[in-house]
Amino acid sequence: MLKSRYFGQKDLAQFSEQRFARELVERFTSSGRPASDRAEALSHRIEEKLVRLAQDAKRLAGLDDVVARIAEIRELLRKFDDGIREKLAAQVALEKEVVHAHDLMTHQRDAVAALRRWLDDYESAAERLAKLPAACEEPKARAVRMAFDQFRAGYARVREALQFLEASLAASDTARETLQAFQEASKEAFAEVRRGLQLPGNLTADTFVQLTKDRNLLEAKRSELELLRQKETEVRRSLEGDLAALQQEWQAGYQSMEAEVQRLNEDSPGLSIRLQFKGDKGAFVDHLAGLASGLQRKTLQKVAHAFADGVELYRALSGDGSKLQDECGLKAEQLTKVQESLDGRWKELLTWRVPDTVIIEYQGKPLHEHSLGQRATALMLFLLTRREFDVLIVDQPEDDLDNQTLFTEVIRRLLNLKGHRQLLFATHSPNIPVLGDAEQVVRCQYAPDRIALLSGSIDCPQIQREIVAVMEGGEEALRRRNQIYSVWTR
Repeated sequence: MLKSRYFGQKDLAQFSEQRFARELVERFTSSGRPASDRAEALSHRIEEKLVRLAQDAKRLAGLDDVVARIAEIRELLRKFDDGIREKLAAQVALEKEVVHAHDLMTHQRDAVAALRRWLDDYESAAERLAKLPAACEEPKARAVRMAFDQFRAGYARVREALQFLEASLAASDTARETLQAFQEASKEAFAEVRRGLQLPGNLTADTFVQLTKDRNLLEAKRSELELLRQKETEVRRSLEGDLAALQQEWQAGYQSMEAEVQRLNEDSPGLSIRLQFKGDKGAFVDHLAGLASGLQRKTLQKVAHAFADGVELYRALSGDGSKLQDECGLKAEQLTKVQESLDGRWKELLTWRVPDTVIIEYQGKPLHEHSLGQRATALMLFLLTRREFDVLIVDQPEDDLDNQTLFTEVIRRLLNLKGHRQLLFATHSPNIPVLGDAEQVVRCQYAPDRIALLSGSIDCPQIQREIVAVMEGGEEALRRRNQIYSVWTR
């Protein structure tokens, strides 16, 4: 497959923009794509973990309240003596088992429903895939389909497991109903026990039973949340590993581009390209401004210069924020505002790569400081020295080049490149096809209903007449110029 690149008149004009230098290098290096497949996969994993951490944070927000309520209930239960506890122990134990039975049923129903949805989705999708007709009878292709059929057979086994779980769910539901019926039947006996108790003050046996029930529920919830907090710690540790891997992937991409830029420098006389890893602080500031609204740009500039990327900023915000206060000079209220502004926008902060700074110098001076003609000359030299592309298409390069530069810098190189690369020029200048000894010329003429094409070698008389007529203004104009030039050059 041929590798091709296009460059047009608008691209030449864009050299007045400093960031265009980076876009140019990325366009003409194979490593210049925004992100590798591994970086994309890491970004997806990071997003998933951020979503999970946000969900966990909402649930864990209630842990302190749960712990405080348990302590409060335990203090109230101390008012009941051991004798009362012993007499009410059977009722309390039965209440606890009924609650536990409810939790068991909830788990089983959720698991069966989730498995049923999963099986319905994937089994039907597998059936559709299996019905697609084979495009060829290549043995290797048949082997892939046979392997998929074996995999698909596993869905039948999952279906059998689902039937077993559904039967077990029905049996569990029957057992739970039996337990609840026993609880209902025991209410009168429990009430008789409570009526025989001698309790001090305003304490009642029902209060003891309810408090014990609430404590059991809250302790179960606390255990669940503490387990969730342990898992949250594991997720944060895993997230940190993914963030470090993503930074390494960015570094590897930079090093790959740096190696290619070194090759470009060797192939491009008069041009020099310099890179700085994550050096575009202006782009970082703009990105932060889009995420953390309401903050002054001076504040964001301090942040962007203190941290190499969003990952480092996230680590600082995840701690006590002292680095933001010390190195950026942020006050406590500013630090809080940064944290609140970025809350919920972590993915956009963490997976966005700060662009590298790319500086292209021509004749020892940054390219954007040259005149438009000099920039166009440098760009043409850059394009014509690229070896990694089979086809180069250039649109009207003469618009920003004087004829002398066009001949001495561009056309001479074109003559040297003939036979080595395919070069296509859209031009109004006769210098390129005539002095460049074009192998093939295509004349395009616009008509209301079509574009009329005429093609042929530069040695074709009809093509020669078209060049004189269109590019030189006709035979009379060419003859008169030649007469004047002959006088001027005597």
